[in-house]
Amino acid sequence: MRQCTSITTASLMSAAIGYYLSILTSSDDGNLEPALQQVGRFFSPCTSSPVPAVKRKHVLLGVMSNPSNDVLRQQIREWSARFPSHRAAVDVVFVYGTSFHNSTEAPAKALDQIGRERDRHDDFFFVDGREKLPHVGVVTEKSGFWWRTVAERMPDYRFYCKSDDDTLVHLDHLTAVVDELERTMSGRLIYMGHTKWRAWDVDHRFQACGGGWGFAQKTKEDLQDPTMCPHAAGPYPYMSGGFVCMSRPLALLMGRDAAFGRFLEVAKSRNTHGHRCHHPMECAGQPVASHMWHHEDAGIGFNTYHAVVRANASAAIVPVPAHFNDPGIIERSSPLAAGDAYWSSRAVFVHGIKDGRLYEEAKRRWTLNMPRQAEAAQCGRCAPPVSQGGCSWDWARLPCPRPPWHEKQPGRWCTVVPDDHYTCCFWPTLPKPLSDATLEALQDVPARGVRVERLRDKIRKLMQRDAAKREPTCVRPACEPLDGPPYGNEFQKVLVELERRGHMRYNASAQTDRHFQQRRVYPR
Repeated sequence: MRQCTSITTASLMSAAIGYYLSILTSSDDGNLEPALQQVGRFFSPCTSSPVPAVKRKHVLLGVMSNPSNDVLRQQIREWSARFPSHRAAVDVVFVYGTSFHNSTEAPAKALDQIGRERDRHDDFFFVDGREKLPHVGVVTEKSGFWWRTVAERMPDYRFYCKSDDDTLVHLDHLTAVVDELERTMSGRLIYMGHTKWRAWDVDHRFQACGGGWGFAQKTKEDLQDPTMCPHAAGPYPYMSGGFVCMSRPLALLMGRDAAFGRFLEVAKSRNTHGHRCHHPMECAGQPVASHMWHHEDAGIGFNTYHAVVRANASAAIVPVPAHFNDPGIIERSSPLAAGDAYWSSRAVFVHGIKDGRLYEEAKRRWTLNMPRQAEAAQCGRCAPPVSQGGCSWDWARLPCPRPPWHEKQPGRWCTVVPDDHYTCCFWPTLPKPLSDATLEALQDVPARGVRVERLRDKIRKLMQRDAAKREPTCVRPACEPLDGPPYGNEFQKVLVELERRGHMRYNASAQTDRHFQQRRVYPR
């Protein structure tokens, strides 16, 4: 693959302005391609060498931005500036395509905004995708080429993240999460975000199939039903498009994956020649031969899965510790309940900030400097059922690689054993009422230890004792668990975390031990 290198934001912006101005001065016959060629569609992607930073930063966050919507960009700039980690550990850039779909004219508002914002900010990042695509997946090209090129162009970051422009990211919490992952999994391929599961119709059908919410088992059942997803590979994890991150090793693997490059080439050609569609079901119903890639996050997830398996690599799936789907669920209790405070102290982003009113609500509700508990990610096998600490991901499939024509050809599908390529990670849930009751219960543990089931029962009684004097709880399920300790593997995660903090000794040798309740906890 041709090695594309980074160029300064100022030169990108200068080239972008040149492109827009060339459109305005081009002939009236509608042929905009000469102007496009003259300035290299905003910029030439391979013109200079990367400039190394003095110190590698934590994260480069690329926000998929509509050139005409300066309101959301200004909100994100103002929001980002509230965090000490902004620019010290996390750089935020707004991702633009290098041109508009099929050389259509740039909107007048975009021309005006890009000129004004260039003079005040240094935060634009151009990729070889197009604006104004003819379907509901308007950022698919930009997102695809962001992941295709960013690790090569911008080498001085540990993680690369992508968000939508209606997402607000808590940069300090993101920095803390990346620090923890670097501490425990430095150099690993890490895929992080709000995890979901899907299957993907292969052979350039560009359509997600099956699954959705929940864990891998539902998608597996859909794949094994011959009437549901006969052309689909999976199940595989993908991260909801509002916010997703990859560690530098994973982003490099994605960028260098030849199959991902072909995927983007075909997707771009389909966008050029496809018929415009305005609704998800209308887009999903288009013929296979002209079907366009409109499900952005599922498409990126499929290519990540395909690249990891084909490289015979090993990656970690890491959900964010917490997030808010919309600002209305942030800190709903008054006075502030411990559960609300807990989730505010660990959430990485809030989604759905589509206008100034919702932005003001997010600012008003979210206490950004809430003291944070430094919990550690716990990782293990993906195959066990969810109740035993896994993701119920014990089977998957991909199209079999094709040997030369003169050799024996395999069948269509080859089985993938997820645990051969993936580790599934979780964050323990340990709000203050639970941690306080657990620490109190541990005070009376004898030297010979106590069985887990007895310890849990004592914690439950202590939490019930304190329930009457505890502040009002927030609206469920945002603050669970508060009524008592969790069961099974969720309680084991609590014990593992407390041992890590030095409060007790506990042997968690096997997450799926059927006699978990019989294990013993010992004092320090």
